[in-house]
Amino acid sequence: MKSADAVGLDEFVAHIHEKSDKTTTAKRIRLSLVHIHIPKLIDYGVIEYDRQNENIRYRKRTKLETLLEAMPMNAQSA
Repeated sequence: MKSADAVGLDEFVAHIHEKSDKTTTAKRIRLSLVHIHIPKLIDYGVIEYDRQNENIRYRKRTKLETLLEAMPMNAQSA
Protein backbone atom coordinates (compact mmCIF):
# COMPACT_ATOMS: atom_id res chain seq x y z
CA MET A 1 0.00 0.00 0.00
CA LYS A 2 3.01 2.33 0.10
CA SER A 3 2.08 5.62 -1.55
CA ALA A 4 2.61 9.34 -1.13
CA ASP A 5 -0.44 9.65 1.11
CA ALA A 6 0.49 6.71 3.36
CA VAL A 7 2.29 7.09 6.66
CA GLY A 8 4.12 4.47 8.66
CA LEU A 9 2.69 3.48 12.01
CA ASP A 10 5.90 4.41 13.86
CA GLU A 11 5.90 7.88 12.29
CA PHE A 12 2.21 8.33 13.14
CA VAL A 13 2.80 7.26 16.75
CA ALA A 14 5.76 9.64 17.05
CA HIS A 15 3.66 12.52 15.71
CA ILE A 16 0.83 11.85 18.16
CA HIS A 17 3.26 11.48 21.05
CA GLU A 18 5.00 14.74 20.11
CA LYS A 19 1.67 16.61 20.13
CA SER A 20 0.47 15.00 23.37
CA ASP A 21 0.97 16.14 26.94
CA LYS A 22 3.56 13.35 27.35
CA THR A 23 1.62 11.59 30.12
CA THR A 24 1.11 8.62 27.80
CA THR A 25 4.09 6.68 26.46
CA ALA A 26 4.62 6.13 22.75
CA LYS A 27 4.27 2.38 23.38
CA ARG A 28 0.84 2.87 24.95
CA ILE A 29 -0.26 5.15 22.09
CA ARG A 30 0.83 2.47 19.60
CA LEU A 31 -1.07 -0.28 21.43
CA SER A 32 -4.18 1.87 21.60
CA LEU A 33 -3.98 2.69 17.90
CA VAL A 34 -3.38 -0.90 16.79
CA HIS A 35 -5.98 -2.55 19.00
CA ILE A 36 -8.71 0.10 19.27
CA HIS A 37 -8.56 3.13 16.98
CA ILE A 38 -7.19 1.73 13.71
CA PRO A 39 -9.73 -1.15 13.59
CA LYS A 40 -12.59 1.31 14.20
CA LEU A 41 -11.33 3.71 11.53
CA ILE A 42 -11.06 0.79 9.10
CA ASP A 43 -14.62 -0.32 9.93
CA TYR A 44 -15.90 3.20 9.25
CA GLY A 45 -14.01 3.38 5.96
CA VAL A 46 -11.84 6.31 7.05
CA ILE A 47 -8.44 4.63 6.60
CA GLU A 48 -6.77 1.62 5.05
CA TYR A 49 -4.12 -0.20 7.05
CA ASP A 50 -1.46 -2.51 5.68
CA ARG A 51 -0.63 -4.71 8.68
CA GLN A 52 2.38 -6.30 7.05
CA ASN A 53 4.12 -3.00 6.27
CA GLU A 54 2.39 -1.03 9.03
CA ASN A 55 1.27 1.74 6.66
CA ILE A 56 -1.82 3.84 7.27
CA ARG A 57 -3.58 5.62 4.42
CA TYR A 58 -6.45 8.07 4.70
CA ARG A 59 -9.30 7.20 2.34
CA LYS A 60 -10.44 10.29 0.53
CA ARG A 61 -14.16 10.85 0.10
CA THR A 62 -15.22 8.84 3.09
CA LYS A 63 -18.84 8.58 4.14
CA LEU A 64 -18.07 11.02 6.94
CA GLU A 65 -16.74 13.67 4.53
CA THR A 66 -19.76 13.22 2.31
CA LEU A 67 -22.14 13.65 5.24
CA LEU A 68 -20.30 16.69 6.58
CA GLU A 69 -20.34 18.36 3.18
CA ALA A 70 -24.09 17.78 2.91
CA MET A 71 -24.80 19.46 6.25
CA PRO A 72 -25.79 23.13 6.37
CA MET A 73 -22.88 25.27 7.61
CA ASN A 74 -24.67 26.44 10.78
CA ALA A 75 -25.45 22.85 11.80
CA GLN A 76 -21.73 21.95 11.80
CA SER A 77 -20.87 24.54 14.43
CA ALA A 78 -23.76 23.72 16.76
